[in-house]
Amino acid sequence: MFSLGLMIFLFVAFTSFKNHFSGLRETKEMLTHTQTLLEQEKIKSSIAYYELENMRQNVAMVLPKSTISKDYPVRMLASVSRDSLKKPLEGFSSTAAFNNAKKQFRDKNYKKSNALFADIIRTYKYSIHLPEAYFLLVEGLYQVSDYEKCLKELNVMIDQFPENELTGFGMIRMGQIFEKRERLDEAKSIYTSVLHSFENKELKKQAQFLLDKIDL
Repeated sequence: MFSLGLMIFLFVAFTSFKNHFSGLRETKEMLTHTQTLLEQEKIKSSIAYYELENMRQNVAMVLPKSTISKDYPVRMLASVSRDSLKKPLEGFSSTAAFNNAKKQFRDKNYKKSNALFADIIRTYKYSIHLPEAYFLLVEGLYQVSDYEKCLKELNVMIDQFPENELTGFGMIRMGQIFEKRERLDEAKSIYTSVLHSFENKELKKQAQFLLDKIDL
């Protein structure tokens, strides 16, 4: 009787372990299959992205200039140069160019960095570095006292990146230029706009300090 019970126990245990390891194997196979599908989807997404970029650039080359200049969304679509068709890895090129320009800026070679940032803005319309390139160009122009061009680039920056915090820091420079020209009401308006439009604490602190200084 004991032997029969032991045999039944061993059989049940064997079946349980068999099912357990079978389940693990099935789970492992399912995970492998899922990972394969994910890799395939990544490849498909990459192909779709480059096809979209090529489509944008092909459209850009056939749009009439009058259409491009009047309509902002279309202008953005058409802003990629013909040369970029030959550079599917443009992101790497823009990063190298940006790092070079940034080094010149850190070394206080502002005229050199200004030219490099301006070239980046013209050449790499979809670069992730574009907002910072605009900001550092604005700051470089301020440092060499080219206030007219600084204000011009700031207006473009405000138009293209209204919610970016770097735009807020750029607006601080705009206010300071107005102060230099004794356009104090306009400067106050700029600082107040920064206070109400951005959440960055350091940015708000600078705007409030400059606003208070005018009111002294």
